[in-house]
Amino acid sequence: MKNRQSNFELMRLISMFFIVIFHVIVHGKILDSSNEILHLISSIITTIIIIHVNSLVFLTGYFNIDKKEISLKKAGKLLATTWFYKASIILLFLYFHFVSIDKVTLLEELLPLDRNHYWFISCYIVIYILSPYLNKVVENLSEKDFSKFLLWLMILLSIIPTITNNHNWPNDGQNIINFALLYYLGAYFKRYPIQNNYHFKHVSKRKILYFLIGSFFGIVMIRLSLYYFGLKLFSMENHGLKWVGEIMINDFSRYSSPLVIIQSCLYCLVFANLKFHSKIINFSAASTFGIYLIHDNHNVRYKIYEWLNVHPYPTLLETVKVLFLSSLTIFSICFIIETIRRMIVLFLSYMYNKSKMRKS
Repeated sequence: MKNRQSNFELMRLISMFFIVIFHVIVHGKILDSSNEILHLISSIITTIIIIHVNSLVFLTGYFNIDKKEISLKKAGKLLATTWFYKASIILLFLYFHFVSIDKVTLLEELLPLDRNHYWFISCYIVIYILSPYLNKVVENLSEKDFSKFLLWLMILLSIIPTITNNHNWPNDGQNIINFALLYYLGAYFKRYPIQNNYHFKHVSKRKILYFLIGSFFGIVMIRLSLYYFGLKLFSMENHGLKWVGEIMINDFSRYSSPLVIIQSCLYCLVFANLKFHSKIINFSAASTFGIYLIHDNHNVRYKIYEWLNVHPYPTLLETVKVLFLSSLTIFSICFIIETIRRMIVLFLSYMYNKSKMRKS
């Protein structure tokens, strides 16, 4: 924890809370309504928080760019934690008769990784394992060549999939290629911090922050405008305009969208320019991985919104209130469970090391 940067740890916590909100909206269907005001609120919230996944991958590149080899211990911990929750949840659900499954499905449930249910973890672990080799690609590149490399990646992996509507050149954002693009973006901004750029060299830190925050919300406004313009185009009878409208609509919540990627970078750079230290934040952020594993487990997902009575409400105020209270409740409960698990693991590790020392 000592070497953790609290600015980025705070970002992890916020990004994970955004993920919980996003899942309440998508899986809890709390904002599914024909009400135009509720649809607008849903669109605004989604536009702001959609950077959650991208930001976490960005950090992987930011912190791993200079590493020559991976930590097998860290990779093992990720797999062990994933397996623990995956196995524990299915066994608990079977014991309390929340689910009923056959033996083959049970075997699949007891495996540590499952691309169909934990796509983020699967992609993340692959990128983490490949990171030393990804680093070699850009190891000897100058800033100019690195910029060109990123430009080509953006064109090939983001812009072309967008303008082809993800058909002829697919990238839905939930895959290794999108993670690789975000990894290199994080690596670039770690190697060449924005405050060292000649455009910002003589600009104060506060003004840089204002610029980043202003640009972030500027992108939010642009994306919202394009989305609603796309809805209008899609409602027209002209096939060409309908096709353009479909692109704008589909691109709205796709992690590989050029605007979503730019917005994600701006969000991360805001935190990169905040410097502070907090033991509480550092300690709390270590539970973010567990929060994801618990609340987005597919078995939990089918039940949690029913337990919390999450559903569309008739009034705007009540809907927004329930949305954030539900998200906060899910986040808090998962945080407590994961923190308890971590404390038990630390205690058992301490007792094991202590017994080893006594024997020696």
